[in-house]
Amino acid sequence: MFELQLTCKVVTPLFMYGSGNAPELRPSAFKGMIRFWWRALKADPDARRLRKEEAEIFGGVGEGEGKSKVCLHISAKNVVVKKDLRSACRLSWNFDQNERTVSGPHEGIAYLLYSVVTGKEYVDAGSSFAITLSSRDRSALEQATTALWAALYLGGFGLRSRRGGGNIQVVELRKPEELTGIPDFRLSGGDPFQWLCQNLRMAREKLGAQGATAAKYSHLSGCEFLVSKNSCRCWFEALNEVGKLYKSFRERHRDKFFESAIFGLPVVHRSGVVKPENQNYGRRASPLVFKVLEVPGKGFFWMALRFSGVFLPDGGRVKMGDWKGTVKWQMLDDFWKELGRHGLGSSVP
Repeated sequence: MFELQLTCKVVTPLFMYGSGNAPELRPSAFKGMIRFWWRALKADPDARRLRKEEAEIFGGVGEGEGKSKVCLHISAKNVVVKKDLRSACRLSWNFDQNERTVSGPHEGIAYLLYSVVTGKEYVDAGSSFAITLSSRDRSALEQATTALWAALYLGGFGLRSRRGGGNIQVVELRKPEELTGIPDFRLSGGDPFQWLCQNLRMAREKLGAQGATAAKYSHLSGCEFLVSKNSCRCWFEALNEVGKLYKSFRERHRDKFFESAIFGLPVVHRSGVVKPENQNYGRRASPLVFKVLEVPGKGFFWMALRFSGVFLPDGGRVKMGDWKGTVKWQMLDDFWKELGRHGLGSSVP
């Protein structure tokens, strides 16, 4: 049996819940994110081949598909649960009901975490817990471990995970010598931008990822990411900074109902709700991810990731009441160019 042990630290508040809506570190949620990021790293345009390989590693319910070759266990070490992030962190903003906007010192956080920032319980930043991955199949464990690296350092967990919620990092690692070619799990005091570039390249090589690809789902072939040029003293300063930039851009383009749908669907406006024309697609997650990285000795940096892939099938048609339009990438392109003035950027082949 091969076993990998990770001691993890919560960098930004984690909004993950079990039964009774109590905060809980749910293994099923972590397993789901590992599978998502495994697919994103693979960037395979052949859906049947992708599904077959995924089921061979992580299991499936289809004919001939068995149990997962990889087991995941979570042990809470020092988990602190708090309630009402706004009060706990003494965050300040005002909400204008008529204009439907927030303003104030921490308006960026309010904009990004609007649905969870008041009233809810959460796992506080600074909490720690352990993740154990184990398998009798060394290759399967290496694949799962590599995908876990991507989940930790490119994304987040729980509610608002694409808007800075549930960012987690590794502070201690114990792995068997037989595990080779996996990314570095400990973000040291070096350059976070270069560290991400090197380890993302290693992760894609480990999984035999596709290069330029026509894969339709959200993936990392041809993706882009940015890391802030300057560091901040704490997580909420970093998240607030990128949140303000995002809020400013979105509010300057509020009247562009259909174009702004590229940031995720549905979109609620005062005039109505923009949603996919095809009723089979009720929601579409944003291709844009914001997160916070903590670099020992340097502070906190915001990061933004832009997925590749088709946003909506059928030509990206959306509607709001009787009005119809098409989602295009130009709005996201414009925001990315604007955000790039504040960060260091790279694209992934």
